[in-house]
Formats: sequence, C-alpha cells, structure tokens
Amino acid sequence: MPWFPRPRYLVPMIVACALFMENMDATVIATALPTIAHGFGESPLRLNLAITCYLLSLGIFLPLSGWLADRFGARIVFTSAIVVFTLGSIGCSTVESLPQLVLARIVQGMGGAMMVPVGRLVVLRSIPKAELVAAMAYLTVPALIGPVIGPPLGGFIVTYFSWRWIFWINIPIGLLGIALALRFVPNIREARDEALDGAGFGMVSLGLAGTMFGFENVGRGILSNDSVTALLVGGFFRSLQFTSLNTLAYADVEQPKMSRATTLASVGQQLSLSFGVGLGALLLHTTLAVRGRDALGAADFSPAYFTISAISLLSLLFFARLRDDAGAEISGNAAAAAAQAAAEAEPSE
Repeated sequence: MPWFPRPRYLVPMIVACALFMENMDATVIATALPTIAHGFGESPLRLNLAITCYLLSLGIFLPLSGWLADRFGARIVFTSAIVVFTLGSIGCSTVESLPQLVLARIVQGMGGAMMVPVGRLVVLRSIPKAELVAAMAYLTVPALIGPVIGPPLGGFIVTYFSWRWIFWINIPIGLLGIALALRFVPNIREARDEALDGAGFGMVSLGLAGTMFGFENVGRGILSNDSVTALLVGGFFRSLQFTSLNTLAYADVEQPKMSRATTLASVGQQLSLSFGVGLGALLLHTTLAVRGRDALGAADFSPAYFTISAISLLSLLFFARLRDDAGAEISGNAAAAAAQAAAEAEPSE
C-alpha cells in the first residue's frame, strides 16, 4: 500500500512532467545557438544540426515505441526512456564540439521518442474512458507550454548563466520522473508474440527521417511577426482542438490495439508538424517568385495562411462523417447510446 493517498490523476501528472521536459528541450536550445556556436568556434547556422538531428532521432525511433511497450511493459519502457533522455542531457552539458553535441542530441531524441507515445499509452490504459478528457488536459498543458517557454528560458540562461544549464535543468526533473514512474506507473503490457519487423522498421524510419529532414530544412529560418490577439485566439482554439482530438482519437480503440494506435498517431502528428512548416515555407517562396521579390513582406504571408487554413478546414469533411455515438464512452453517454441502439434494434409492433 502507498504511504499516502494516491490521487486519481497522479499518473497523468507524472507523464505530463516528462512531456513538458521533452517539449521544452526541443525549443530551449534555439535561442542559445549563437552562444554555443561561439564557444565551439562554429557558425550559428551549423548549430542548426543540433535541432534537426534531435527531430530526426524522434522520427526514427517513434515507430518502435508501441512494440517495445507491449513486449516489455509500459513502465519499463517509459522509465528507460526518461533514463536515456537524462543521460543525453548529461552528455549535452559536457560536450566540447559540434559532433559531440549532435551525438548527444540524437541520444536525447531516442529517449524522447519513447517518452511521448508510451507516456500517452500509460494514461490511455490506466484511466477510464469516461475520464479521459480530464486526464488529457494534464497532458495538453505541458505540450503547449513547453515550446512557448523554451526559447525565452534559453535566452535567459545564456544571458546570465552558462549555456550548459540548458541541459543541467533536465537532470533533477529526470531523476524525479524516474523515481515517480517506478513507484506509481503501472507496467501495462499486451501479449504480442510477433517479432519486430526489422525491414519494415528500417524502411519506415528512413522514409520518415528523410521526409522530416526535408520539411524541417525547407522552412528553416523563416519566422513571421503576427499580431500579441491573432495568436491568443488561435492558441485558445488550438488547445481545445488538441485536447478533444487526442481524446476522441482513442475513444473507440480496443485495449489490445491501443499501443499501435498511439504509435500511429504520434508518427502522424510529427509528420503533420513538419509538413505544415515545409508547406508554409514552400508557399512563401512561391509567392516571392510570382511577385518577383527577394525580401519578405507582411503581405507575402497571406497566401500561405489562407492555403493552410483551407487544408485545415478540409478536416471537417472527415469529422462530419463520424457516427452520432462517436466518443460516447468518453462523454459518459455510452449507456444511453447502448440503450438507444437496443431500442432501435427491437422489431416494431
């Protein structure tokens, strides 16, 4: 028995801390690149490899997460992922050259690739579907806050401290996460007899890595200064969308297939992010070419925004085809939906 009452959402909170660390680390290095480059005697542009290789490592090892969780148990894989991520952070804090930093970031990406989908899998399998919305809220907050505070935190650290503190701050968080995961995260697993499809994993990893590498570099260095109101409104609705879609996506998935579903969803999310950045950058370049200019202006972003918006609106065609009882277990209306289905199945007098 635990020595203190176990909160209902303790497991989602533990997973949320890991997701926060992973999401923050993906962006915290961005504002520190010039300082790190100066210390290594390298060009800041070359330090982009530290970001790109981290994202590539995430993409390569994401497809393994569901299979490993079913084979060895979610707690073992999730805890091991935190260990690998923490070791990668230690390595990043001690490097003395760009190749060493790239290697350490790849190790971090390996850990991060296991943390995100396996952590989500733990929540999905340990929380009743009727309570998934509240549980997913704990995962949504760090997923959105981490990338936001990463760049300013990195700038603050390199201004007043050594850039190595960017990675040192992960160490106590990682150690705390390991201790909590070992104590409270259940070692959920599903029987899976089939061996790992090595050839399939290799092809998917190479294809995913190549796609992410291309999209990541197409849009590198292009950032827009949009209006403190558009971002606020967009962020508000994005948070609602993030929570609802991540919950609804698993509403009707059977437990034995949950690990595969989380793996597929994570790969899709990572691809969609890279695709959105790459497509936006391609549209910007096209707009400049059509208008015969070399420098970007505020008006040049409009075609890209309109196109991305139109693609997003196309998702309504898929949502409109959902059954009326989709997500009934999450909303608590499963019993009502079952009763209604039974009543409709009864022959009329």
